[in-house]
Amino acid sequence: MKQTKHILAGLMFLIVTAVWVVPAIATAAEKCPPPEKVMEAFSKVFKREGQVIHVKESIVPGLCEVDMMVNNRKGILYIDPDAKFFFAGQILDVEGGRNLTQDAMTELNRLSAEEMTKLESLTAFSIGTSDKTLYYVTDPQCPYCKKGEETLKKLAEAGKVTVNFLFFPLPMHEGAEQECVSIICDNKGLEGLESNYKSDNQCPEGVKKVKDTVEFLKAKGVSGTPVYIFPDGTYHPGLLPEETLFEKLGIAPQPAAPEGQATKPAEPAAEEKKD
Repeated sequence: MKQTKHILAGLMFLIVTAVWVVPAIATAAEKCPPPEKVMEAFSKVFKREGQVIHVKESIVPGLCEVDMMVNNRKGILYIDPDAKFFFAGQILDVEGGRNLTQDAMTELNRLSAEEMTKLESLTAFSIGTSDKTLYYVTDPQCPYCKKGEETLKKLAEAGKVTVNFLFFPLPMHEGAEQECVSIICDNKGLEGLESNYKSDNQCPEGVKKVKDTVEFLKAKGVSGTPVYIFPDGTYHPGLLPEETLFEKLGIAPQPAAPEGQATKPAEPAAEEKKD
């Protein structure tokens, strides 16, 4: 009986303590550590140089979002208000199913007007004649990219969008870089991309364009394919469902065919996954 009383007394103590601790945590979460303190902690933990761009409260109580520049690349970390712990990961919204960290990364790495102009010089080839321009980052051997290319080809042929293709060959795909260079040097365009065209023509201009494209996109946080870069400078990594792509481009979805009229087979469900 005495043991039971001791347990109950201990539980009461914990409950009372919690009542006092929770307000303390909430108060601490209202303020984030200054950039200097975050940088000091970052250097101590990661043993490398960097620049803190901004520190602000995150959507998760008790966590602060740290926007950083490391090796000319922008990224996001999370830290506690006292700068004692770093959290490297992604915040996922359970209700909405959104990757909030990726959303923040997209905004952080939004391309400026000057950078969008830079993409014009990095374009491998284009399809379509619309005033609305989309940049599509692809790898000749990326299966998810192929699915995205089918949709973009239809939109370009319908005059809905002009697609500028940017080559980002992944190291895991043997020969992909040579394919990209060949398509540029031999001016093979979409046909060459669709057929995995490859030749011995590795002209210096093509080699430089592919190299410059990879370096530029890596600096903007791109690490896989496909990637859609929209006219407003935002980008989306991973294959987009058609309806989402239409919405992002401000294009009305294709109307349903009248009842009894033959329709085209539905496109396979898209999967937001990097190759």
